Amino acid sequence: MQEDKEAIFDAADTVELVLNVFPNMIRTLIVNADKMLESAQKGYMNATDMADYLTKRGMPFRDAYNLCGRIVNYASDREKRLEELSLDEFKSFSPLFGKDVFDDIGIEACVRKRSSFGGTAKECVRANIRSMRSRLGV
Repeated sequence: MQEDKEAIFDAADTVELVLNVFPNMIRTLIVNADKMLESAQKGYMNATDMADYLTKRGMPFRDAYNLCGRIVNYASDREKRLEELSLDEFKSFSPLFGKDVFDDIGIEACVRKRSSFGGTAKECVRANIRSMRSRLGV
């Protein structure tokens, strides 16, 4: 056997072991929604939604992306999440911000908006769970 194939067989063995454990793991999985929300609120994952907000109001995406980077740095320096900034703080960066920005950058709204295949919207997650349960026989 050629040496380059050994890694492929090792990977296949590992995948097989993982797949054997998966049904029991999924069957007994307990989701802590509060912890998930807390984790999602860290790390400025809603910065892209903030850039999308600005592009909907006419700012070129490249400019919105750069501006959002500055806003993230500003928030991080103050140990704040984006949704904890005041409207006045947002407006100090751009007059395009309105009070509706908070509706667009809230974590739940960000999750809900991702409704394409494999997205984070509830209906997408439920569809993926049904599909995986069917495939795994659980």
